[in-house]
Amino acid sequence: MHRKILLMALFLVALMETNAFAQEVRKNRTPGATNNSPVTNNSQRDVVTINVGDVSFDMIRVEPGNFVMGCTEEQGDDCYGDETPYHRVIMSESYYIGKFEVTQELFEAVMGYNPSNWKAYDRPVENVTWNEAKDFCTRLSRMTGRSFTLPTEAEWEYAARGGHKATTTKYSGSANINTVAWYDGNSDERTHPVGRLSPNELGIYDMSGNVYEWCLDYYGEYSSVTQRDPQGLSSGTQRVYRGGSWHFTYRGCRVAYRNGGDPDNRDSQGGFRIVFH
Repeated sequence: MHRKILLMALFLVALMETNAFAQEVRKNRTPGATNNSPVTNNSQRDVVTINVGDVSFDMIRVEPGNFVMGCTEEQGDDCYGDETPYHRVIMSESYYIGKFEVTQELFEAVMGYNPSNWKAYDRPVENVTWNEAKDFCTRLSRMTGRSFTLPTEAEWEYAARGGHKATTTKYSGSANINTVAWYDGNSDERTHPVGRLSPNELGIYDMSGNVYEWCLDYYGEYSSVTQRDPQGLSSGTQRVYRGGSWHFTYRGCRVAYRNGGDPDNRDSQGGFRIVFH
């Protein structure tokens, strides 16, 4: 009889400890570790973690501010003609941008296939056309209830320069390219897993090098006038891409570098990053 009472008491104690442990686990669970909810906010919404099935990804908040876009002084003699004239841009609203380039894991979770040349879940997806990137944003929006899109060229450069936390750097996060970018001088002619080098001032990775990133805008000439939340040209044939890639020289990985490509162009240097407002 006493043995049964003792066993029952031990059982009740174990049950209480188990419940307490479960409550502690729920309280301290890492954001993104579950797919019960599509969105997890932390750090006063400086970072938003979004889940797609078993895949989670982080979006970084970029505060409003203003900056000088284009061939600014720290770019030195490395500017190309399409980076001029430099001009002031006012970013009047905050937005969220991907902490990392879209990975192969996330792309496949949304699109159901992986076009990349160097396949690995944590490497950026590449061999992606502008049209595919836009389709990805549409599908992801339906899956999460957020309105995802590609960044405008101004949103991309403002974030690459560090947003309202910016310091004067030639590349995204540093004046030393080797600390922040995979380019032709250190990449071994291939992509690398996202987030392995240093981030910029906002905690965003790989905005210089690894893969170039499609933007929303049509590619065309700059204007010298101050602009507010610019959306780029209203028409054109090519779309902007930014940031350089594993195959680019240091000159093409600068925060001011820009180029344009056919929206159906596909190659192993091209990927993308996403935003929502």
